[in-house]
Amino acid sequence: MSESSSASSCCNVPAQAGENAVAAKAERERWLRPRYEVTRGDHAVDVRVLVPGATKQSVNVNVEDGVLTVRADRTDSVGEGWRPMQRELDRAGYLLKLELKADFDTTAIKARVENGILQLTVPFAEKAKARSIAVS
Repeated sequence: MSESSSASSCCNVPAQAGENAVAAKAERERWLRPRYEVTRGDHAVDVRVLVPGATKQSVNVNVEDGVLTVRADRTDSVGEGWRPMQRELDRAGYLLKLELKADFDTTAIKARVENGILQLTVPFAEKAKARSIAVS
């Protein structure tokens, strides 16, 4: 796998104007933008999204019009019978939108959540995979 910076050829955050609109909507709906990392392999792109406090049931991954959207709600970590005395943790959920710039097989995306990290594997479509051409 290569570094995250070289992955920018396959996906990115929507354009500035769209990003402002997403940020404004997220603020109205109380969404936080999670930290994430994109790495590119020979056959797929891996996206790691930090979603602490989110459970498998609360994560929603969607692809529409070339935009990968991740939404996740956080659960309250206060146990039954306990009440917080002071709270600095925001209760907002997570919202991340990434524009897919390469040709991907969106029907074969795999996702799993473990220890507050959402791991997505987005495979390239067959026609977009690197291949070696024999020279005659």
